[in-house]
Formats: sequence, C-alpha cells, structure tokens
Amino acid sequence: MQFYKLLSLVGLAFLLLGCTYGYGIDSQVTRVNMSYPRTHSVHMMFGRYPERNYQQIAYIRVTGEERSDTTDLLMEMEKEAKGLGADAVVGITRTTVQRRAGSGFIDALELISAINDPTTRKVDKEDEEYTAPLLEGVAVKYINETE
Repeated sequence: MQFYKLLSLVGLAFLLLGCTYGYGIDSQVTRVNMSYPRTHSVHMMFGRYPERNYQQIAYIRVTGEERSDTTDLLMEMEKEAKGLGADAVVGITRTTVQRRAGSGFIDALELISAINDPTTRKVDKEDEEYTAPLLEGVAVKYINETE
C-alpha cells in the first residue's frame, strides 16, 4: 500500500512539473496546400526564393527560447518541412518576439483561489517575459517544368 502512495506522489509531481508553458522550441505549421510523402533533405533558403517553379505547401513559424541558437531553430523547421514532403523552405527570416513562460499549475491554483474566495486579489503572476528568436519561412515543393 505504501508503494502505491509513493508512486502516486511521484506521478503527481511529474504531472505538476509538466504543466509549464513558454519553455522550449515551439513550431507552428499552417498548411496552404496538400502535403507530400516525407522527404529526406530540405534546402533552407534565408531571404531568397528559388528561380524554378514551386508550389507552396505550408507556412512554418518556429519560436525559440530566450537563448536559442539559430541552428536549433533551423533543425526544427527542417524537421517540420520534411514531414510535409517539402523540397525547400524559402524566404526564411529571423526576427524576435516577446514570449511568456510560466507554470500552468500556479495559474490553476490562482483560479481555484479566486473561485473559492472572490474577494481574493489576483497576485502578480510568476510568469517570465523575454525576447525569443523567431524563424519564419514557406515550405515548398518543386514543380517539374516538363509536365
């Protein structure tokens, strides 16, 4: 019986620690066309577009952590593009964005406190706001010009 209590406590700790947001590399894919079978290599083109015909597959946006390296963001973008069957990601730009990080568990506790006692004043959140690197680009599939 003691083993199950300990196991429950360990499981609860993992659950609570896993309820965070704003940490890690986050990618968003907005499809604008059908995807293709997975590709094994993708050409990454910063600020450039190919001189051959292509079809846009998706818009890819990758947001990093505060000190994320551009290489890590490119690897995530490439992974997403390969999954879409893209031949290239074109027009890649690097900018920054404000990002918030915190704990969903603390947010939930504050919400429960406010429900139980409406007179409770909202305490300043423990969120951290920081400037994160952002890569954006368009995943494309080359079109065979002979067709």
